[in-house]
Amino acid sequence: MSELMNYLNIHEKGIDQDVDTVDLNPEGKYYDPDSSSLKLYKDFQTIFSNRTFPSGDEITKVKIMKPYGLQLTIATKEGEIVYKMGMAADYFGISRRRLKKKGKFSIDEVRKVLKISRLIGGHMLFPKNVEIVKKDTFISGQGRSINVNRANTMYDRPDLFLLDLSNYYEKKPYRIKAFDCFSVFLDLFVNFSGFINFYDLNGFVDENQHVINLLTGTAFNSSADLINNVELITFPENKVNAERLVQQSNKRIFERSKYLTNKYGLARA
Repeated sequence: MSELMNYLNIHEKGIDQDVDTVDLNPEGKYYDPDSSSLKLYKDFQTIFSNRTFPSGDEITKVKIMKPYGLQLTIATKEGEIVYKMGMAADYFGISRRRLKKKGKFSIDEVRKVLKISRLIGGHMLFPKNVEIVKKDTFISGQGRSINVNRANTMYDRPDLFLLDLSNYYEKKPYRIKAFDCFSVFLDLFVNFSGFINFYDLNGFVDENQHVINLLTGTAFNSSADLINNVELITFPENKVNAERLVQQSNKRIFERSKYLTNKYGLARA
């Protein structure tokens, strides 16, 4: 594990932060890698460069923006530029704040979680704005981005997010309305399998592409959705169950981190 990059380790632009010593108290000085780690965005630049979406559209340019983010230039296979997307990193692990508040984790226990969940496999990249070039249209996700909606509606749990996304693609009831706002982005993947494969999230689904419930380690019922089954939207207040949630999530994050690091030749710690 030590050879994989942990993005809580930030040593740039006056920031000197290390996962082993960062102050995790509510009032502590904590720099979020999603907005403060140039290294994270350089690695995402490597991962996304020259990729082809399941739709056939291609990423022709990946530019690091300030404040930190990526801009993807996306063109058809014939070379016509169709989108310019502003992208932001999003933590894809179990929320440290909820582990402390609901799961009754100590700061040292949260730190242990972050040593795995803040590897590359614990991060995603979602759009915060989209320019539809041909239509001269600009979509802003301010206040209604996928990142924000995911955090506010389902306790930041990655499995609930993926279940909701699966239902969006399958035209079943879904909760995150930002999917509608950013449908041009989601259309690039064609279907749920396309999204899972593009982002290398196969560890979060079973062999039938059914999303794994991280509280149980088994797939959600194929008919489950977060509109008619609101009882699924929960975060354990029993520490044993919270530990199970972390264990199921972090083992998948760790495997994804190893895979991404090897596949894209990312720098190691």
